[in-house]
Amino acid sequence: MKLGSSRWLLAAVLVLLAGTGLYLYFRPNQPKVLEGPELPPKNAYPLLVQIGAQVKLPPRNAEDKDPVSLTRLIQDNSKSIELTLQAMRLPSVVNSAHSESLLDKSVDEHESLRALSRLLKLRAEWLQMTNQTAAAAHAYVDLVQFGDAISHGGPMLHHLNRIAIQRPAFAALKGLAPALSVGELRLVCRKLEELSPGMESLERVLENESRFFKNSALEREYNILERRSLKIRLKATDERFAKKFQEVEAERALLLVGLALKSFEGEHGTLPPALQILTESQLKNLPTDPFAPGRAFRYRADLRTIWSVGENGKDDAGALDDIPWRIPNKS
Repeated sequence: MKLGSSRWLLAAVLVLLAGTGLYLYFRPNQPKVLEGPELPPKNAYPLLVQIGAQVKLPPRNAEDKDPVSLTRLIQDNSKSIELTLQAMRLPSVVNSAHSESLLDKSVDEHESLRALSRLLKLRAEWLQMTNQTAAAAHAYVDLVQFGDAISHGGPMLHHLNRIAIQRPAFAALKGLAPALSVGELRLVCRKLEELSPGMESLERVLENESRFFKNSALEREYNILERRSLKIRLKATDERFAKKFQEVEAERALLLVGLALKSFEGEHGTLPPALQILTESQLKNLPTDPFAPGRAFRYRADLRTIWSVGENGKDDAGALDDIPWRIPNKS
């Protein structure tokens, strides 16, 4: 009896092992996870994708920006806005699995994020339209933070989306500056400064792009000659992206310094003679010029202008290749 039981047990084990082997052999290929930034335990990125899928917006060509229509739109999407602001308190890293799927599986993902960024922009415009100036300024800062959240750890496409979101927010904040009080300007500066340490360097973004290319289906489907030609074109793309990346980095830092200067002027009645004075009361650290690493932006109080030396690295007194930021007068 014992011998028969042992045989049955042995047969069961063999069947189980055979079944496991067949499953491992015939199972579908598992998606390859790219090496990259380690995902935090609670990651905002997938949450933002999910929230964006629930956003209710009219087609762009049917978008009505009168206060009544915008009020209704904001009310209809109030839950999505609340959840987005909560999610952005979490660390955010673009999942490497999302990066690998960009070529053919991420249309919904990016459409979802575009819808959410559009909603946040409409919210900021609605606050500005209804004369809630301070709240509008913070809403535009939320847009800057959202751009960071949907790009951190991702390849160039994610950062191009970030740039498209943040540049209009920078312009809007500059336009609102004359209408903000000293206290409100300080709060905006503080929030922008808190976001700065989380910014990725250009080198890191290009590393992410290279990792994505090496591991993506795109590279695996091309032969050696085609791949070499593609790499040459991608190098040129990297160079154009690097210029745009540094320009936006400069615009962001110029915005922070410009708003701090405006706050200082509101408090003291005049602009400071040197930018370094801002670290005494307005800023923790003085941003440096991305086109002149380690050096501060150029500044002339009499011209009410600060500027980056731009791509050529030469100081053209705020003209030619320089990137100027003129401090707005009181409205």
